[in-house]
Amino acid sequence: MSRRTKLIIAALFLVLLAVPAAYVALTWHPAFPLRFHLESIDSEPLEEDPRYRGLRVRVENTSPIPVHICGGMLYTNFGIPVFGGPEGLLLPLEFRDGIPSRNPDEPVIVPAHGELHIRGALGAKLTQIPQGGEISVQCTWETATRAGAGRAVNWIRYSCPQWETGRLPMIEPLRTTVPLETKGHAPAPPQEPSAP
Repeated sequence: MSRRTKLIIAALFLVLLAVPAAYVALTWHPAFPLRFHLESIDSEPLEEDPRYRGLRVRVENTSPIPVHICGGMLYTNFGIPVFGGPEGLLLPLEFRDGIPSRNPDEPVIVPAHGELHIRGALGAKLTQIPQGGEISVQCTWETATRAGAGRAVNWIRYSCPQWETGRLPMIEPLRTTVPLETKGHAPAPPQEPSAP
């Protein structure tokens, strides 16, 4: 084989290697792409726990990649717990026609440039606050790339001898706090995402 042919093959190999590497780099830790819009709050307390009222939230993905939502907590004062805990939660369930469409242990996948509706629960005493725009969502999320890498690491962790698993990195979902948008209130910028 000539030197020129070897260089062409090496260049093609590097290009083919660079494409997936660039994709992983761009989708591993993007800027937070989700927006949460309050659609409605139930007028009656939940049967399961009368301290809470149900709410319906529309989740919008502004990015060109799918995003997995693992869960969410609702807080007042933009992420600062008032009484030592969250005032509500978002269930990682996608609802279609009022019926949960997937297993609650699985994350909800918001399609690229898409939206879906999820349910949540808000403390009954706080149902007037959303009109003032003072509720924030602490969302646990990850991209499909990060989720796939996490599944691969977990598979290796359970398949390898115990002494080898300490060398593997933990790939955990990201957490970001953003406002729960209501009609007539502009969103504040999200806080920087962090790994738990």
